[in-house]
Amino acid sequence: MDSLIELIERIINYIKNLSTEQIALISIFVTFIIYVLGKQNELKLKKHELRKENYIKFIKTLQTFTAKFQTNNKEIKMTPKVAEEWFDMGSSLLLYGSKKLYKKYIFFRNFQSPLVKQCKYYEENLTLYLINDMLNQIRKEVGLNIFEGNTGYDSIAFFVNEMSYNPIAKQKWMKDRYKIFMIKFELFMLDRTKFIFLKKLYYSIVSPIIGILKVLFKYLVMIPIGKIIVKFCPNIAKKLQEK
Repeated sequence: MDSLIELIERIINYIKNLSTEQIALISIFVTFIIYVLGKQNELKLKKHELRKENYIKFIKTLQTFTAKFQTNNKEIKMTPKVAEEWFDMGSSLLLYGSKKLYKKYIFFRNFQSPLVKQCKYYEENLTLYLINDMLNQIRKEVGLNIFEGNTGYDSIAFFVNEMSYNPIAKQKWMKDRYKIFMIKFELFMLDRTKFIFLKKLYYSIVSPIIGILKVLFKYLVMIPIGKIIVKFCPNIAKKLQEK
């Protein structure tokens, strides 16, 4: 307690001993900090509002997709109109979506790929779980805390019938969550068996170093030697060109 009082007294004495110029500089610095923080908060607010607008558009597109999926009970045909809707939705998430939501969307887009279909736990109707998962992520990002978040299939219950307050639906959600986890785990293991991490390391570090050394050897050794041979041994240079 005494040390705290002593520290406060030192700060007060230091402030009292400041000159007018120093006080003015501190005031300018504090004003600048407040201005920068205010601008940052303003940009965050604008970004948040733009994100909410694009998330609403994203939800509407998902609602249309889900309605078509339930009606046809099969994969949606990629007509020019559907392709345009997918591109518009993906570009909005690319610009305004968070990293987590964009990754979930990419997984959702590639869920019908032949690679995923080969997984033991793949089922076509798991797309409903993926949509629900993306909607839960959106709820978190617009400001809802974990206590306000939905569980089970509640997030898609507003446009999919019989997906809430239903013991069968709750059981389906638990099973689907397990199946999606196993599919992602199998894809993770496939990456490891194909040595994707080591290849990424090779092409990120080893390969550029080798390439740089080759270019340096070419321009610092081979080309200067070639110029010397052309200048002082034209006959040898002519023979090399003929070969």
